[in-house]
Amino acid sequence: MDLVTTFGGSLANPVVEGEATVVDAQVNEQPIEQVEADFTYRNAVLRIDSETAVVPNNNPITLEGTILYALPFMTVQPSTEQIDLTAIVPNSSFEVINALTDDQVRWESGRGRVVVEVGGTLTEPVVAGQASFREGTIVSSLLEDDLTDLNGDVQFDLEQVNIQQLQARMGDGQLAVTGTLPLLPSGQSVLAEGLPSLQTKQMPPESQNRSGLSIALQNLPVDYSDILQATFGGRVFVTGAVLAPTVSGNVEIENGQIQANRLLRQAGLIDLPTIEEVEDVNPYRAEYLDVDPLALQPAEEPKGLLDRLTLQNFGLTLPICVVLIHI
Repeated sequence: MDLVTTFGGSLANPVVEGEATVVDAQVNEQPIEQVEADFTYRNAVLRIDSETAVVPNNNPITLEGTILYALPFMTVQPSTEQIDLTAIVPNSSFEVINALTDDQVRWESGRGRVVVEVGGTLTEPVVAGQASFREGTIVSSLLEDDLTDLNGDVQFDLEQVNIQQLQARMGDGQLAVTGTLPLLPSGQSVLAEGLPSLQTKQMPPESQNRSGLSIALQNLPVDYSDILQATFGGRVFVTGAVLAPTVSGNVEIENGQIQANRLLRQAGLIDLPTIEEVEDVNPYRAEYLDVDPLALQPAEEPKGLLDRLTLQNFGLTLPICVVLIHI
């Protein structure tokens, strides 16, 4: 980082002006073209104006605004404690998604814009954002087909996500998402997660009944590791919270094909105990401690979102299942 700063004023009312440039910036080993910021601190007001360009000659991601804060030794005090910051991500900088996901998800084309506004105070910030997508195309190694014709608007803050309407196509199928879902089961701001007094507070029952996402699936193609090929349809409901979702609804699988030889080939990769390992088993440990010494012990891993996922009244319909064995 290159930093150039000049100091002036007095200890009671310091003045600081400067600019910062990050050289050879990278995210997941992908280069970021430009990271620059200008800042001034005068009369207990910090003004920031920064730009981050992912690709040369494209409109950069911008962050600008003011933060009012007086250092403890200053006699000058700001007229208000309100902060005012605005971050804008234009569609020409949506390539930042490619870097953040290490190219597992790529924004290929389309129009869009993400705007995040921060107000309130430093101790109690208020965040409001909106993401808009028009004719977007997303490519992912996790999907068989590209996600095309992505259109919709998403509003979010520190408490909930509100999807007014989000639609997309995948192959010959399409999906649509609409609804509102809190980030935490309590309905509180994510900044309150670490406060014990707020962790135990739950959303009122009437709020729980109103919140939820509806996901409509129609002829959605799925290809899992060349083992399962099928089309999915139905409607899925997500309630609870983003970080602790409860999934219900019904999904129908049609035109299903299972490549049995590939499935068995993967099953053959599982390590089974040898005869020598079976003979070395302590019978006392197995019989009296009710412990299977040959059972695979899962590695300790941090809990993720799937560990907090709950299925409730969730149906799966399999009208056709064709098993193919190629010799």
